[in-house]
Amino acid sequence: MSDCEGKPSREAEADETRRKEPQKSLVSEDDLGYGPSKRREKLKHKEPGGASDWDPHEALVVYKESLKTKCGTVSAGSASGRRVLLQQVFTEVQHEVIQMEADSKMRSIQETVISCSDIFKPLPSERLQGAPLRVVLTVGVAGVGKTFSVLRFCWFWAQGSENQELQLVVPLSFREMNLLTTRGRYSLMELIQAFHPELQELLPHALSHSKVLIICDGLDESRLPLDFSCEVVSEVTQRSEVSVLLVNLIRGDLLPHAQIWITSRPAAANQIPAQSVDRVTELRGFTDYQKEQFFRTTPSYMSLLRTSRSLYNMCQIPLFSSITATVLKARQREPLPVGEDPQQKDKAEESVGLVSEVQYL
Repeated sequence: MSDCEGKPSREAEADETRRKEPQKSLVSEDDLGYGPSKRREKLKHKEPGGASDWDPHEALVVYKESLKTKCGTVSAGSASGRRVLLQQVFTEVQHEVIQMEADSKMRSIQETVISCSDIFKPLPSERLQGAPLRVVLTVGVAGVGKTFSVLRFCWFWAQGSENQELQLVVPLSFREMNLLTTRGRYSLMELIQAFHPELQELLPHALSHSKVLIICDGLDESRLPLDFSCEVVSEVTQRSEVSVLLVNLIRGDLLPHAQIWITSRPAAANQIPAQSVDRVTELRGFTDYQKEQFFRTTPSYMSLLRTSRSLYNMCQIPLFSSITATVLKARQREPLPVGEDPQQKDKAEESVGLVSEVQYL
């Protein structure tokens, strides 16, 4: 009898060791397609002298790092176009949840304030209904902070501090998806990987069976015809027009267990049938307290803004507040005319000139 009989092979021992390795990710190795068989295939083709260890969670880690980079810096509000950290310019804008209640005699509207990070969390009254929130539509005027809210949500998820029950968050921009209309048909897998190449190794099974949030930002910028009577697409590898994929996502024929977040200006929001939306939230901009917080480093700006009611009200829009701050900083650097005392300047006249200047910009 040889010495090897009755003893497990080295490969079997290696397999047993790998099976006992603890999982460290919210997404399992098998779900991501990085289980023992994938690892053996990787090792089989590994170049001699290469690294002995291969991280099975590498793709997800790389994707999160990429998402933090994409969402962590913005150029909005910077006159020079220089990118700045999101946390330096972002003041969280509260979402108003709009609930329609109907009875035999009248319809009433109830509004509840929630944080951006809680956009998919049910309210007490919704918990009683039991059905999960699948499609959320957020509306708001231009510059009120819809895209910034999306960036904030993605950044905090990627760094691991919020909404960690989600295994994958995929932001998509309607403005960018417009560019794909002349480039043929896509599957959902191909559409996601076109904008997020870090997910090239993500398997269809993983996308279909993981807890996924897909964000579609800027419906008002879409040139895609959303026909809700279109053909059914139910597989993530099935190819069709981009607009058809989006409709099937919203209807729930494609990725029925995924959550969908759509942002839009109010005028374009009616492209989504009301019966396809589980929650509507509205961004209304800064409260008076948030205006104070935004200009807290320059109290003199607030005293000037209060002299003009129209300018003060317009600063409810975060983007307008950012532009106003940029204009004020530029005006502070301008030299005063000879002999003019800055303490005796008429603030009302200055604020009127500032309104005109900001509106011109």
